[in-house]
Amino acid sequence: MNKSLEKIRRYTKENNDLKQCHHFLFNAIYKRKERINQNRLNDRADVIVVSINPAETKKDWEHHNKETPAENSNEKDFHTQIIHENISASAKRWESKTKIFCEDIFGENINETAFFFWSSENIGKKFTETFGYNWKSKQCLKHFNFCKERNIELIQYHKPKIVIAPGIGDANYFSNIYEMDHVKTIKDDTNEHRLIEHFETQHIPFIFTKHWTSAFGFSKRQQEIITDYLSKFA
Repeated sequence: MNKSLEKIRRYTKENNDLKQCHHFLFNAIYKRKERINQNRLNDRADVIVVSINPAETKKDWEHHNKETPAENSNEKDFHTQIIHENISASAKRWESKTKIFCEDIFGENINETAFFFWSSENIGKKFTETFGYNWKSKQCLKHFNFCKERNIELIQYHKPKIVIAPGIGDANYFSNIYEMDHVKTIKDDTNEHRLIEHFETQHIPFIFTKHWTSAFGFSKRQQEIITDYLSKFA
């Protein structure tokens, strides 16, 4: 993993567009402080969570050092400079959903990465303002392919029980890039909304779910459908 991380650092320095963001995310450790205390930083992950790309907030920039971009990885985590009370509300919501959909089912050995490693406030206007091109543009695809190579190395290293990607809208797009095999689609039986797209890569389940912090939220029934399905792989 050290070699993969060095490739990302070098690639970021070689691409000026990527240096405009606050931080990049790769092989970040969930509940890092607990693992440090137990001397378990190098544990292999049972779950890898793949976000679309890492979010960034004004609070992140308030605690920014001179190094650009900052880093959230197994080796460094800029969050360690921020006391918990100052962590953004969106980050706290993400943490609570990670507990429900990952920790409560699989335990605490969870690592995080992204389809696009570099942060932005969103993948719309703010993404374009940060990097100078649109999400899923030709320039963006170049970076997706680089991230794909590193993420495959990540999965091969950890050999997790499951990979979970919150955000079902881009499931077909990224499953094509990663050449995944489709297994199953799970819908809400009351309104036919897609809740799960189950793919497989390297014989490991790769599950796209409805986005955990979706503006439309989760009904209790939808949450139960997803957690029941994920529990099959625990």
